[in-house]
Amino acid sequence: MKQTILFVLLLMLFNCHRSSSDDDTTIPVDQLPATTQTGANTAGCLVNGKVLLPRGQKPQNGPVLAAFYQFIDGGYHFGLGIEDYTNSKTVAIGSHNITLEQGKTYSLAENLNDDSAVNMYANYWDYKTTFYSTSDIVTGEIKITRLDTSKFIISGTFWFDAVNANGEKIEVREGRFDLHYAP
Repeated sequence: MKQTILFVLLLMLFNCHRSSSDDDTTIPVDQLPATTQTGANTAGCLVNGKVLLPRGQKPQNGPVLAAFYQFIDGGYHFGLGIEDYTNSKTVAIGSHNITLEQGKTYSLAENLNDDSAVNMYANYWDYKTTFYSTSDIVTGEIKITRLDTSKFIISGTFWFDAVNANGEKIEVREGRFDLHYAP
């Protein structure tokens, strides 16, 4: 009898499992990739405290994580896209006519130096609802921690606030990226 009870208890114990939805102990920032500078092709951030990572499969196998840094029409242009295609959310950061420098921090304001042709910006959008963007008033920062123009690697960190047309604000925090860019 004791063996039967022990067997039933062991069977119940081994059949019990914890679902992933029960695991609320994971801290969101710990789900982000490490902050590296090796060209690891990783990126991520927190949007209002929720993790945004590049994931999913786009039509025609388009990338969910991409960057470029190119000299076009007399100036350098930078773009970074982190897309969670599975959940239809994207963070994009870009600049026009700015020569990026390793170790430098840039404001994600709409226009820099009172020149609309020289700007750095950040956007977030949820394809099902709204588009949010930085402005001259609602801004953030991006720091370029590595820029290797011979190996085409760009790495950095970022944070920003952005607003939609209704004045609603989102907070993007703990952003990091480390990837090979298209020259």
